[in-house]
Amino acid sequence: MIDSHTLPVEYHSKQILPFIACITILILLLSGCMMPRSYVDPSYSRASYSDITRRSEPYRLEIITEFQRNGAHYPKGDQILKSHVDRLVRATSFAIPVTENAEGTLFITVNNFGDRGEAAAKGFGTGLTLGLIGSTVTDYYEMKAEFTLRGAKIKEGTYQHAIHTTIGNKSGPPGLAPKLPMEAFDDVLENLILRLIIDIENSINELPQHINGEWKLRMVYIH
Repeated sequence: MIDSHTLPVEYHSKQILPFIACITILILLLSGCMMPRSYVDPSYSRASYSDITRRSEPYRLEIITEFQRNGAHYPKGDQILKSHVDRLVRATSFAIPVTENAEGTLFITVNNFGDRGEAAAKGFGTGLTLGLIGSTVTDYYEMKAEFTLRGAKIKEGTYQHAIHTTIGNKSGPPGLAPKLPMEAFDDVLENLILRLIIDIENSINELPQHINGEWKLRMVYIH
């Protein structure tokens, strides 16, 4: 039996490809027609690394992640999600992932959901016309996060995003460059994590200024 933990990252990455798009692509593969192009929804707020304060001493955090599909835990996606989140958090200099002597914990759940029946129907329709009648399917993402530091709950929030994938003779949203499905997912996850960390920093900055360090956090926890 192959140990999944010894497989390359490329294998695990396939476990969290946009699920709804994958249903349509699979059907088109069976019909011999596949031209997927993914677009990150531009209607959601954007965030940048420059919006985050560069810390000389990043927090030491235990990061716990869970990947879901249509609200159900999908364990095959947990490992690659954890790898992506660890990398993104480290890149911000806000925190470094640790397994021992952590100052706090970052819990993250990412749910990829959409209409599977609609995706299958569109895939069949596009396949029957050999791509002449294209289709668009949408993968929605909801990330729930909770950040605690030294026993205090600092931030709890929910963040949304979406990926639109066109297949066959179908134009994407105007002004957007197409991406591979996995590239689109990477972009979406990066934006979700950056928005979260910006909100965490704002929550910390909004704490009473005359209370410093661990005492500040303890007072928030008590109240």
